[in-house]
Amino acid sequence: MARINAKGLLSGSVGPVAFRVVNGKAIAASKPGKGNVKQTTATKQSASEFGMALAAAKKIRLGLSDVFGPYADAGMHRRFGTKVYEVLRSCHSKPAGTRTIADGDLNLLQGFDFNSNSPFGQHCLLQPDITMTEAGAIHIALPPTIGLEAFPQKGKAAGGDLCVEVVAFDPVHWTIATRSAFVSAIAFDGTDTAASPHTTPPLEKGLLVFVTATLVYKRHHAALGTLTLNHKSLHPAAVLAVFLTAAAPA
Repeated sequence: MARINAKGLLSGSVGPVAFRVVNGKAIAASKPGKGNVKQTTATKQSASEFGMALAAAKKIRLGLSDVFGPYADAGMHRRFGTKVYEVLRSCHSKPAGTRTIADGDLNLLQGFDFNSNSPFGQHCLLQPDITMTEAGAIHIALPPTIGLEAFPQKGKAAGGDLCVEVVAFDPVHWTIATRSAFVSAIAFDGTDTAASPHTTPPLEKGLLVFVTATLVYKRHHAALGTLTLNHKSLHPAAVLAVFLTAAAPA
């Protein structure tokens, strides 16, 4: 049975057709058959990998929640899960059912925006040089000085914080092994800001490391002090780089 909600959209099913509402739009699709679809080994493996990718994506999102807080776009969870599954499937050296996220092309996650309404690359034109040293430390080099031209969409903001966070996960249990954060305060008054490079301590072997950046816009209010201007449609935050430290010894 299908029902019509307050917005006039159908949900439920009528005969062989199922209706559901996704992001405010009504979607119609054939109902899956019961007992008459036989899964092959390949489809079972694909379903298992998809579930594993979504579970990993959820753990990673929780670990990175400080980056986007309540300001991710409505479809971010789905987009991120799809991207993690794409990373998993990019591994062609192992058969399906045996490969893991760490086996895939981690570069596919680079540039992922947590809020598609305000892509980080359109708000911050800086391109930090991010490398991993032989000792497993993450080195983040910003330009020696940061000018106003690097922030073309500052609007009414008087300045902002450029927040770079490094989060290292155990890719087996998806627990957080370590976390580091670096903040560069930027003034939008036309003067250049001196920037310093950041380096984390050496990381353990076998960790999946995410380097993210967030631009937090700010302005001063005479009565309320410093106000943060970011909101649900304005929160430039993205994955800058992903690394896998050298494999742990067996």
